[in-house]
Amino acid sequence: MATAPQIRAIYALGSKLGINQNNREDNLHQLVYSITGKESIKGLTNYEAARVQSELSRMEGTGKKQNKKPIDVPPGKMSEAQQKKAWSLIYKLQEIAPSSASPAERMRGAVKKIIDMDINPYCDNPFRMVTVKQGIKLIDTLKKYVASAEKKAGINNEH
Repeated sequence: MATAPQIRAIYALGSKLGINQNNREDNLHQLVYSITGKESIKGLTNYEAARVQSELSRMEGTGKKQNKKPIDVPPGKMSEAQQKKAWSLIYKLQEIAPSSASPAERMRGAVKKIIDMDINPYCDNPFRMVTVKQGIKLIDTLKKYVASAEKKAGINNEH
């Protein structure tokens, strides 16, 4: 079942977008039904609630990706492709298992826990001191985190 913070977030985003009229016939509930096939927001699973939140965020415009200039990668450090993969895994984790922490804060925590290094996720190149080998370890561990979150959310993602 969806957590209380997820439910509150769905209603808050719906209100912010002006589609929540506090009844089951409003546009928010129609959106939920179109995504999940369920009429009740309280009856959503964690995964379904995350999907609804993701769509509401996309509608709000907070999910927009900004075009950024290419990253200047020092030799022997985490490549741009590795960095993109690490960020995509963090965003996927955020979608499957929403948290009050921003994706940047989650990345900072993951880097600290996995490779015992402090980074500033808000600077232009937060991975400038992370080596390729450490990047591999970070990505592999983030993949395990995502798999674990999918398992907890009941998502069957067999390859």
